[in-house]
Amino acid sequence: MGRDYLKFLGKVIEILLISQFLLSCSSESNIEVDIYESNSLVDRYFIEAKKSGLVFQSQTEFIKVGEELELFFVDEKNKLTPGVVGATWKLDGGRGTLSIDETGIFSTFIATKKGTSQIFASYNGISKDLIINIGNSPPKLDSIPNEVGIIEGSPISTINAGENSTDLDIDGDVISYTCFYDMTVDTNVLPTLTCDSLIGMSFDTNTGVLDWVTGAGQVGTYEFMIIGFDGEDQGSEIFTIDVQGNGSPALDSISDFRPIKEGVNVNVDAGDGGDDFDSNIDALTYSCTYDNSFDDDVTLGAACTGITGVTFDTGTGIFDWTPTAADYGNFEFKIVATDGQTNDSEIFVVQVLDPGDFSSQWRTTIANETVTLPLRSGFSYNFTVDWGDGSPIDTILSDTDPKKSHIYAIPGDYVVILKGIAQ
Repeated sequence: MGRDYLKFLGKVIEILLISQFLLSCSSESNIEVDIYESNSLVDRYFIEAKKSGLVFQSQTEFIKVGEELELFFVDEKNKLTPGVVGATWKLDGGRGTLSIDETGIFSTFIATKKGTSQIFASYNGISKDLIINIGNSPPKLDSIPNEVGIIEGSPISTINAGENSTDLDIDGDVISYTCFYDMTVDTNVLPTLTCDSLIGMSFDTNTGVLDWVTGAGQVGTYEFMIIGFDGEDQGSEIFTIDVQGNGSPALDSISDFRPIKEGVNVNVDAGDGGDDFDSNIDALTYSCTYDNSFDDDVTLGAACTGITGVTFDTGTGIFDWTPTAADYGNFEFKIVATDGQTNDSEIFVVQVLDPGDFSSQWRTTIANETVTLPLRSGFSYNFTVDWGDGSPIDTILSDTDPKKSHIYAIPGDYVVILKGIAQ
């Protein structure tokens, strides 16, 4: 056996060979391997491709970008041609590594773009080629996580559909998007209801960006399907968004303060279940208004802090006031709590007693019990009476006035206040 030489990228390496072989690749980065021989020749050979160990039929089959083939250079007896060196190579539509060792010449081909890839092999003046068809790869959208616990009226986390965080598929094709939804969670969304038909939702068909500010009446679990289309094939992702109802504030009951004397402190700490959060753990903010009528209506009330000495914290709902001699009279207060979407309120009264007024506490023991003021004939009467149960104030002008009697619907202790003349 003579001494042969391998010329690779301008270098000559002394090796032992028994054949001549030229491999070139149809790309801008062609690599030529020339093997010069001085001894016996093999005149017939061809290129064989295998996919997952099975012979690849290049005339009827195709691969996709990212898939690979094994390429073998064999003679008519299906034997590898021998050699003894390796090199890196490239070709149009693919990449791989060429190996030449004592078992022969072989390589791994990985498709990098769709189309036709042609591999050339020349031996002893005879050229052979293998055409590989690389088909379209459908978009493979990134996984989209489900979203839970979205409170109606709140926005979702923005969703940006794509492949590998881009709007290009593995083939380099631009992806366009469509979006559909239903309310049956079964990983099967029919292309019937478009996402942008939901109030508050927007969807960009060019970028796959989906935004939604949920609203009242949209409570429920929604199943969405975003489809990516590259002009030939499509891929999709299914995910769910769970919209929950907003838990409205529910203020704790506030007791009335009536009657009280000047100098007696009134302190109220409004809250929902003892704290300043609603059932959705939304922080509450507070407001306070008042008027001077006991009618459970403070619609046109003024700000509580307009009363000298009143302090009110809008963050905690704490109300504090110590009435003075200048504050005799009736005060009806309304504290409103809001979570930013819904609100609740509580009304309570503070009745500051004038030292000149007469008051007494009455106790009833049965429902709808009637009590009567002990007025006597022959005496002058011109006074008002507050029965202490929130009913309208009555004016008494004589001992026979029927309003001197009052029915208490609920048993309990009541402070009755008389103002005016009663001999």
